[in-house]
Amino acid sequence: MANVQITTATQADAEEMASNLNPFQARCIVMREKETPAQAISRAFGGSTRMWAGRVNGELVAIWGLYPLEGGSAYPWMFATPKISKVPRVAYVVALHAVREMLAICPRLYGTLDGRFEASIGFARRLGFHIEDTAAPGYYTIEMRRDQWPT
Repeated sequence: MANVQITTATQADAEEMASNLNPFQARCIVMREKETPAQAISRAFGGSTRMWAGRVNGELVAIWGLYPLEGGSAYPWMFATPKISKVPRVAYVVALHAVREMLAICPRLYGTLDGRFEASIGFARRLGFHIEDTAAPGYYTIEMRRDQWPT
């Protein structure tokens, strides 16, 4: 059985993630944001009100957080290592916990997903996010409202 730990993410977690980020996610960051994964993670940390780190059997598999937006919304973000794909059930349970905590803080979660990350789109849909195409080809918006979350 997997030993799962969820803690408040630290700068050390961010640095560890930057050096172990899923290679596909790293390439998408460089292509879309025109910055290094370390810069993208630092930017997410710098603007977020809450950040978490998930470890499985002592190994960092994901960091995620909540970046506030105008009007009471927040942008949920997540960076993951390749190890997260080896524990899909654990990842799903941890994600449910994360969404529940985020919705307790903010009534509306809103963000975008890169369409090349098909697994992320399916994962967001399984968690209950509403997904729509954006004006930018290949990108999708995700939205979850507290009043839509199953109780």
